[in-house]
Amino acid sequence: MSSPRFEHNNSTTINNYIRSCDDVPLFCEKNRDGTLVIGEFEMEVSQNYSTTLSVGHFIDAYSDSSSGTPFFMGEITEVKPSDDGEVYFVTVKSILVQLTRLTLSYSELHTQLQQTTNANEWIASDNFSLPNAQVLWIIKCMMVVAFPTYPYSTFLVSTELEETILKSFDYEETFREFRVKHLVLDENMLYAINQNYALNTTGIDADLEKKKLRITFFDFISEFCSHVNANIRLSNQTKGFLILSLQGTQSVVLGDSYILEKRVDKIVGEAGGYSANLKFNSTRTTYNSSTPTALTDHELTSGDVRNTIPVFNNTVYMLRKYFGDAGDVLGTTYPDYVFDAELFLQEKIDSVVSGFTKTVIRFNAIATGNAIQSNTKSSFMDMGREEIIYTYEIKD
Repeated sequence: MSSPRFEHNNSTTINNYIRSCDDVPLFCEKNRDGTLVIGEFEMEVSQNYSTTLSVGHFIDAYSDSSSGTPFFMGEITEVKPSDDGEVYFVTVKSILVQLTRLTLSYSELHTQLQQTTNANEWIASDNFSLPNAQVLWIIKCMMVVAFPTYPYSTFLVSTELEETILKSFDYEETFREFRVKHLVLDENMLYAINQNYALNTTGIDADLEKKKLRITFFDFISEFCSHVNANIRLSNQTKGFLILSLQGTQSVVLGDSYILEKRVDKIVGEAGGYSANLKFNSTRTTYNSSTPTALTDHELTSGDVRNTIPVFNNTVYMLRKYFGDAGDVLGTTYPDYVFDAELFLQEKIDSVVSGFTKTVIRFNAIATGNAIQSNTKSSFMDMGREEIIYTYEIKD
């Protein structure tokens, strides 16, 4: 097995110029509450490297010199020369950092949302005469806006995630199952996420304080991944393909004979219960007006409510009425006919009140074929020692 390598701007291998380097993380790690972490690392590159390293350039990390697909695709976010002029200190962050530079707003997203003829992805007027968009389509559009050119080329959603059942109940005297692909957001409400009132884009744009409350594309995708147990990974078959997939059960499937070190710790959950409050207005037309309308509390509590579970206002996952006309939804009747907070906040609730068993293991990367697993909480590769460090946490 050949050694790992770094590539600068999709063309030049720079291993010979690297003086030192942090462990390189999995492309996208996760917090205990299921939200995403933008992986990053630092390296020292000799100033003998003749090509300029600039902010905005790309650095890709490969598990071996013959691999055609990287396990990490990053963007240089900072370059500083050392005082002695010997090296450059280079900070590299996952290309997902580009999602943090775009706000969830009509001006950033609406034009792209319309680029479909499938009413189940976006429709201007549904059975309530209001616009809605499928959540998976929203995320695909965010990716297109954030990554119009290299390093991103294609964004895919795994069938396993699309078909994951989230909620089931009798509707119109028939048992119905609602899956991730059936999650829908009112488009006007989408742009009001994290606002303290129900109002439309015009009302938000007219007030600087309201504009400051807008979340980023990354915030939205990160929260959604927590809500449905998903993650973003790189394809191991085609370079530049990003895949939104089911996180699955955290585990490591490599043999114990490859383990160099293993550490197991117990994480005790916080004492007491919890509370969460999803605030929104169930009348969708209030999000089609520039006049602010008050939100209604939809509280979720347990025990002595000592721990607060955060949730963005106006996050209402409607359900696609897939047995009706294309684009139809069940509405905003809460909690019966929506994907409600008691369900979508479960990972966040567990992260606070539950105990976890945390396992950290170090593998010989060459012996294991340099495999990088994406179902762990985090994975790092020590590029110098050619070892992989996995961390995973299992709820007790």
